[in-house]
Amino acid sequence: PGYIIELANPRMCAIWNRSPASLLGRPLFEAVPELAGKGVEQILEGIRRTGEPVVGNEVPLHVARGSAPGGDELYFN
Repeated sequence: PGYIIELANPRMCAIWNRSPASLLGRPLFEAVPELAGKGVEQILEGIRRTGEPVVGNEVPLHVARGSAPGGDELYFN
């Protein structure tokens, strides 16, 4: 329920602009606070509660990376 990060592959670390050491063992929304309040919590809670997968196609999400003010808009499948 706390969404503790147990694995951090190199691609997600690059997308989140964070090192594995800064992610592993931490709650997702503490380690990557810009994900909070964007509907990610509800999606993950639904998956956790029902076990049903969620499939998205080109879902936009702003992620703070580097020096871009307000973050970059990235698209996830």
